[in-house]
Amino acid sequence: MDTRKRCSRPAPSGLAGEAEARFRFILAPALGVVVGLWGSFPLPAGAALVINEVVYDPDGPDSGREWVELYNSGTWPAPLEGVRIESGNGSAPDQWSLEWEGGPHDWIEPRGWFVVGDSTFAHAPASLSLQNGPDGVRLSREGLVLDTVGWGDLEIAEYFEGSPTPETNKSESLSRSADGFDTDDNGADFLGAVPTPGRANRPAVDLAIDIVGPDRLLPVAAWPGSELRVPVRFTNRGSDVLDLLAVAVRVGGNRTSGLRGLLAPASARLDTFSIAIPERPQVAGIGVHATLAEDGNPDNDRDSLRISIGRGPLSLAEVLPRPSDGEEWIELSADVEVSVDGWSLEDASGSRLVLSATTVPAKAHVLLSASHAPGTLDWSGAWPSLNDRAGGGVSADSLFLRDEGGVVRDWMAYGFAELDRSWVRLDPSVFGGGAWMLDPHPGGTPGVAGDAVPPAVESRERIVPSGFSLERSPAGTWIRVSTEHAPLDFQVRVFDLMGRPIWSTHGRARNRTEERCRWDGRGPDGRLVPQGVYFIETERDWGSGRDRSRQSVVVGR
Repeated sequence: MDTRKRCSRPAPSGLAGEAEARFRFILAPALGVVVGLWGSFPLPAGAALVINEVVYDPDGPDSGREWVELYNSGTWPAPLEGVRIESGNGSAPDQWSLEWEGGPHDWIEPRGWFVVGDSTFAHAPASLSLQNGPDGVRLSREGLVLDTVGWGDLEIAEYFEGSPTPETNKSESLSRSADGFDTDDNGADFLGAVPTPGRANRPAVDLAIDIVGPDRLLPVAAWPGSELRVPVRFTNRGSDVLDLLAVAVRVGGNRTSGLRGLLAPASARLDTFSIAIPERPQVAGIGVHATLAEDGNPDNDRDSLRISIGRGPLSLAEVLPRPSDGEEWIELSADVEVSVDGWSLEDASGSRLVLSATTVPAKAHVLLSASHAPGTLDWSGAWPSLNDRAGGGVSADSLFLRDEGGVVRDWMAYGFAELDRSWVRLDPSVFGGGAWMLDPHPGGTPGVAGDAVPPAVESRERIVPSGFSLERSPAGTWIRVSTEHAPLDFQVRVFDLMGRPIWSTHGRARNRTEERCRWDGRGPDGRLVPQGVYFIETERDWGSGRDRSRQSVVVGR
């Protein structure tokens, strides 16, 4: 901190000097006593005010939730009367607006914090209007600048000290690396962090946890009775090395086995926990809670998510990402009558549309189109990009269908899309990812109920579990072929999302009930296949004809 810019004149020595002010007082001559005292006190020589933390882009709406934290790194209490917090618009010089001014009862104790803004916890509630950048905020008193913090791609020097700090992610705070630490270089002094209003920015012990979003790493709609793997990130936000053996973790209410290892400051690690999914379809919450003695910030020791268990009332049915006429569309199907007001569709890049208020009848197939074509559902927001090329990978794009509460009720990932060929659901009974194939009909079959059943599929019996883990089941999975009505022989084939053959076997039907064969999760090169969605097909020869059963399986690691 450059103390020269913060002192208008040398402070007198002694206690009287510390409390000196330009003040007026009235004496009662007859009594010889002070009966009135008012005015503004300058900062004592032993007080040092800085802007310590700023939240300019809170999670959710900004109004009423922005805040600025001041810190007194000095040895004397600091009066705040006349101290001003001003916001700056970094697009032009001298664009400063008053956000708050301290009153006669506002003080900061030595090594203490003072929060201005969000009324739920601030010492001085105020409705601030801070810009998301590139902008700044400054602290001043009687025209004298005490401190300035700027963020974003700023070029005008009055909005920052040294160099501006990068913009934070939404819901993060712009926080000094240590309380009161000031080298007059915003870029070196500040970083994006979890907000700590009225508390130390970086306590000695601070463990933070968060669930890595299931819509990025996990199937989001879970199968009843299955197992869900929940990835949890542990981050050491304190200044001391953490011994994870001292951390107790509960996932879904169940205590897990203890963690092991050391976690250095500012480092993180990812651990995966498995929990059993209830048999009954529902929308459920999963909580993760870590307990650590002497944690300086217990507010970030827990996280939760909400998942859909079982098939929801509305699901994805068909998608045309590469039409010949340029009109992309998405088909939804309703199991029961459902109001779609507030439901949304989001792609892998975050483009999101929100459905308008309407009721979809039971068993109906309804369409969404990029151009709001007549007869399609109305929506607002951004149309999903619907990428049609895999770009060297297996998946070209993903779609997530969320209900009005933001819970993912269905999702899909699809590969390269041929011109004018839609991706259609292979098995409507498999939700949350499911099995998809390119429709053999050019242009797809929009709005046609039952279009998800391919012509070759005559038998719909379950032939394999909906998913398995190569880590937990290194020998692979059993594939069931029903022989109850005495077929002559059978063949089993495995395909990837692009329809490429992965594995196959065949045999004679010798048993009266069923035959089983094991796929070890390996491809034609003998290596374990990548995790993802695969199709398994069984074909039975009856002498007089053949039938086929197709089903998807999610292979995890």
